[in-house]
Amino acid sequence: MNTYRYRCDHCGISWPLRETLAEADHDRAEHRAEHEPVSFRPALRMAAGIGIVGTAMAIWNWVHGR
Repeated sequence: MNTYRYRCDHCGISWPLRETLAEADHDRAEHRAEHEPVSFRPALRMAAGIGIVGTAMAIWNWVHGR
């Protein structure tokens, strides 16, 4: 009979032995959901894009408004 255990490579925590792979996968999913880092990259990319477009529009208006 096979037994399965989830062990986190990042923090080193091990869970008890499980009888099925699905149970070990459930342990993994719960652990990763608890420790998933929050990513701010999409918001930073959007802010950078708005800044670039705004700057380009300001330059365009300055050049063509004279």
